[in-house]
Amino acid sequence: MLNASPIARPLGFTLIEMLIVIAIIAIATTLGIPSYRAWVQNTQIYNAAESVLNGLQKARAEAVKQNANIEFVLGIDPLTHLFTNPSWKIQVAGAGAVIEASTTEVSKNVTGTATPANATTVTFSNLGGVVTNADGTASLRQINFNSVVLPTSSRNLTVTIGISGVGSNVRMCDPDPILAAKVPPDPRKC
Repeated sequence: MLNASPIARPLGFTLIEMLIVIAIIAIATTLGIPSYRAWVQNTQIYNAAESVLNGLQKARAEAVKQNANIEFVLGIDPLTHLFTNPSWKIQVAGAGAVIEASTTEVSKNVTGTATPANATTVTFSNLGGVVTNADGTASLRQINFNSVVLPTSSRNLTVTIGISGVGSNVRMCDPDPILAAKVPPDPRKC
């Protein structure tokens, strides 16, 4: 007589199947962690540069709005090049009355190098142009953002403050020499 019920097969996973899945997950994780770290660091650099860029644009707009000279002061330690908290502030030139300051702390893993060396202030006139600082110090012209954690493999960014004409331009760019060599030129290049 034939048996009407099929042979019951055990449900679940075997030990070998489980070990293969664990090995695949371990390999994928090992290969993905460096890319993830670079992505996180590049995001931190971008956020720091974007915060400073927004602060510069706000300072320029505030100078035009108030019809007065307004200073943008970068909060950066000249020895370590690490950002302090607040990372920037906008104030009335000469008076020091703070109009606005950054409320978010810039990443501790991002350094900023100012040009000229140790410059921290730029003053915008009522027409939006750059004028001489009230205290006579050199005006901030450029800030380079770099990674403390991955200095060679991160995507560095630069914020430049132009001095041409009445309405000085403020922009963020990428100093990568590969972008400068592209034909046609890449608009992200410095």
